[in-house]
Parts: sequence; structure tokens; C-alpha cells
Amino acid sequence: MIGRDRSVLDYTIQMHRLLPLIASAYGFHFAGVDLKLRLRRLEREHVHGLPPLAGEKGAGDTLKQFHATSSCLKGLCSGLTAAGIEDCRKACGGHGYLQSSGLPELLGTYLQSCTVEGENHMLTQQVVRVLLQELAAARQSGAVGNDCVYMSRLVRGEGKGRRRCPVRSPKGFRDSVVLEAALEHRAFRLLVRVEGRLRMEREAGSSPAEAWNLALIEIYRASHAHAYLLVFKAFKAVVDAAGDSASDDTPVHHEYQPQHALDGHTSYALELLLLLLGLYWLQNDMGDFVEDGFLDGDQAGWVRDQVVEVLHLLRPMAVSLVDAWDLSDFQLNSALGRFDGRAYEALLETTERNPLNGRDPVQGYEEHLEPVIRGAREARLAAEAATGASRDSRGVAGPRAKL
Repeated sequence: MIGRDRSVLDYTIQMHRLLPLIASAYGFHFAGVDLKLRLRRLEREHVHGLPPLAGEKGAGDTLKQFHATSSCLKGLCSGLTAAGIEDCRKACGGHGYLQSSGLPELLGTYLQSCTVEGENHMLTQQVVRVLLQELAAARQSGAVGNDCVYMSRLVRGEGKGRRRCPVRSPKGFRDSVVLEAALEHRAFRLLVRVEGRLRMEREAGSSPAEAWNLALIEIYRASHAHAYLLVFKAFKAVVDAAGDSASDDTPVHHEYQPQHALDGHTSYALELLLLLLGLYWLQNDMGDFVEDGFLDGDQAGWVRDQVVEVLHLLRPMAVSLVDAWDLSDFQLNSALGRFDGRAYEALLETTERNPLNGRDPVQGYEEHLEPVIRGAREARLAAEAATGASRDSRGVAGPRAKL
């Protein structure tokens, strides 16, 4: 019995390539919403001298802290997005390289984001300068910015032995609190490593500038680790609020949507996306977590297994999660990314509209292609005739001999 053709996205390797990109898109969106709200508060308090709005908790960002946050997010998100567009193009096979797919134009247009408004590698230095100041403040007084509260908590554990992940079963990694703690540990450890590297180089006789230059690779990693944590925290805050709204009908206040309660299915989908994002990032940078013993070998394997399980849980929701962005066919300008799913018909239509295909046969066929095809045909017929004559001379029936 011939079964139904398997959809391309039903192959696990394609899920592994594409579904984490969907999760990243949601994470980046919510991190952007959070950043915009914080910018508005910064403007109200520091430009206009107005008090915090009702419901705003804690102190707002200083300009220095906001610059560090926006810079590290810009460096991470633009780089991952550019790489994600390219991977989407590859995942579409040869069709992804067609101009009509829209992906080459999208990639070419977006790539500049990695350079403009601060080159991504250069921005990490500005970020880590601020983070080192926050780390020093965490050790001295504990008074740090909103994004560095985890430092105040983790510095209290310095000198008490290695921190280890407490998970004791594979399903234990399906907990956003566990994933957040792992990302916090990584961000803190890599920043402390930068601090130690700078101290070591200075003690070895390097000037401050030389020491900084020798630590640039560690600085880059520390900035990105902090950015991964910020994206995850912003996404987790939305998921936690959505879970509360689904349970008690409390409205979720969203910058760009009407205030309404999310249903349980939507909350569950967001939770799975959050888990996939955290698990996928742990998997991709596993060395950062195994290097100091935070994760052991068994736990590393559990993380990989849970990535696959969550992928399969998200697979039935994939189309809806993409359609939820409500991007029009006009915006996408793609024969492949069509709302009606008629990709192959659209590819044929775009081919027919190509000016080169306006004639039948195409221009140049009679002058160049037809002589080659005719010559090849005549050569083949001559070879067949020669073969038949040779067989006849030996008393063997030729290919056209009648019985």
C-alpha cells in the first residue's frame, strides 16, 4: 500500500533547522517589545522628569545600562537573524536560490544590519565594559541594574565550590526556571572569566590596552552569553504572564495588541517555543556548560533528547505559529512563502512571466541549441545504423529486422 507523501517539515532534520528559528523570532520580538517599553520609561524619567507609571516596578535603567542592553541585543539578534535567513534558503533546496523565492533579496537587504548602527563585534566591547562595572557593584553593594540582578545573587555563591545543575531526569529540563538558571550561570561564569583574564594579563606586565586586546575573544563570548539570557528572560516573562492569564482570566498587557486573556492552547504553544529556545541554545553551546562541570555527560544527552521531543510537540503548530505574524504575500514577495500554499504553481507562473520566456521557442534556440540537438540526433542515428549493418554482415538480425 502506497502511503501519503511525507511533508518536508515532517523530517526531523528539517524541524531541527526551522522550528528553532520560529522560536527565536518570538523571543526576539518579545525582547524588542520589552526594550521599547524601557526606552519610553527612560525618556519619561530622564528627559521629561516624569515619575514612573502605575505598575512599573523598581528603578528604571540608566543611560549606560540601556546602551549596554540594546547593544548586546543588537549584536546577537542581527547576527542570528542573518544566519537564520541563509539557513532557510538552504532548507528550501535549489528553489531557495531562485530570485522568485524572495530569500536572496531578503538576505541581501538584511545583512547590512550586522554592520550599521555599530558593528556587531565592536559593540561587544562596549557591552562588557558596562557589565564589568555591574559585576564590581554586585560584589561591593549589590546595587546593580535590572538586567544584572542575577550577578548579585551569584556572587554570593563564589568560593563555595562549583555550581552544578540539579536536574536528575530528562524531563527535568522541560522547566524554564532550570533553563534560565543555566543561562545565568553561563553568563556569570564567562564574565568572571573576562575579569580574570584581564587581571592575569595585567599581572604579567601588559598595559590595560594590551590586556583588553588579549581578552577580546572572551569579551565577545561574555557579551553574547548575556544577550542570550536577556532574550530568554524577556520571553519567559511573557510566557509566565500568559500562563497566569490563562488560569485566572487576567488580561495580558501587550504593547501592540488589544488587552485580552490568552487561551490555554496559545499559552501552551508559547511555553513550548520558550523551552525549545532554551534547550536549543544549551545544545548548541554545550561546551560552555560542560566545561566547568555545570552539566555532566548524562545531562548533556538529556538536553539533546528533549530538543527532539519538543520539536515533535511543536510540529503540528508550526504553520499556525508562522501565520500568526500575519505577513501578507505582498510583504513576503515570495513564490514559496505564499499563504495559499500553491508554491509550485507560483514558481511556474513567475517563470512564464520572465521576459526570456516570452517567445516559443526562446530566443537563440534556432541559432544555437537546435543545431546542437540536431547534430546529436543525427550522430546517434548514424551510430545505430552502423551497428545494425555490422550485425547484418555477421548474420545477426539487426535492430529493425523482422521475425
